[in-house]
Amino acid sequence: MAHEPSTACESMTAASVDAASDLSIRLDRAGECRLERQGTQLHQRRATELGDIMQRAGRLNAQRLTNQDYTPASVRRIECLERVSEQLGDLADARQLQRADAGPLPRPHEAFLHMIAARLRRIDGRAGLLPDQRAEHPRDYMRRTLLRSIDRLHRLGPPAMATRQRFCREPLHG
Repeated sequence: MAHEPSTACESMTAASVDAASDLSIRLDRAGECRLERQGTQLHQRRATELGDIMQRAGRLNAQRLTNQDYTPASVRRIECLERVSEQLGDLADARQLQRADAGPLPRPHEAFLHMIAARLRRIDGRAGLLPDQRAEHPRDYMRRTLLRSIDRLHRLGPPAMATRQRFCREPLHG
């Protein structure tokens, strides 16, 4: 009888070894299946992400091909600022030229003459008149009228003013 318990133990040990090996085989298969499922899910997820990226790239490429004027917003802003700075520079240059053309600032009591002369120049420029057809500066007209009056006074009697040269830049002929 002593021999029987040892066979029972041996049979139990052999059964437990078989069960353990079956269990390890099953665990290995379960681990393989789980790893396989995880790999498949990861592959599907990566394929989906790659598909999304490719779709976005395709849309952007199609937009660029159909719309050749496509530029990023930052580039458009920089170009707009460059245009504005060019326009500002042009306006500043035009203002400096305008100041240079105007010459020295007129005396306050002659300011209205300069304003009228500027308007006459603009009107003459738009009309396309020749230089000898253009309007006369009011200051020159007033000077000429004053000199005529002085000449008439000289013809009538003693000169009203001793020096008429201070009223004209060049001496009166005739």
